[in-house]
Amino acid sequence: MGLHPDFPLFPHQSGYWAKKVRGRIRYYGKIADDPKGEAALIEWDRVKDARLAGREPRPKVEGITVGELCDRFLQGKELLLNNGEIARLTFRDYKKVTDRLVTYFDGGKRVAADLGPDDFTALRADYSKRNGMVSLANFIQRVRSVFNSELTPSCSRGPSSSGRYSSARPRRLSASRSQRLLRSYSRPVRSSSL
Repeated sequence: MGLHPDFPLFPHQSGYWAKKVRGRIRYYGKIADDPKGEAALIEWDRVKDARLAGREPRPKVEGITVGELCDRFLQGKELLLNNGEIARLTFRDYKKVTDRLVTYFDGGKRVAADLGPDDFTALRADYSKRNGMVSLANFIQRVRSVFNSELTPSCSRGPSSSGRYSSARPRRLSASRSQRLLRSYSRPVRSSSL
């Protein structure tokens, strides 16, 4: 068959690509469907760490990756930054968090729907080793923001069904406008004598 000497799989007599891991033979696709073993090698790379550690690999899940999720989130926040709705420092903090998520979750290649509580517990433990409680609390809140931005699109600041942009918080008033409003709504206060 002319396989590369470093190729980790072998053609099993049953007609499947196989690999012996921890005393058991595991199969990674039919040789007839994949004569060069390219798809089998991709599947082996996906499950290799779990198999070598003696764990069952997670099922293959389709969907948006952590990297794509972080990109979408930052694009939305960049629009808010350009509109003056968030500060540059806030955007920088979001960027640091998304960079950390991408780095931590396999270079952003993990499917976001595949993440579970154990993944976030490990991320929290890793972050808390080098940071204090306030920084940890801020980090957790920003991670929630990243994942909630995609889970609840109605809370995002994109165009609504009417074509108008919705905002989670009201726009700030200028100083002169707020003073005019206060003057127009304030009533004179009468003092009462005892």
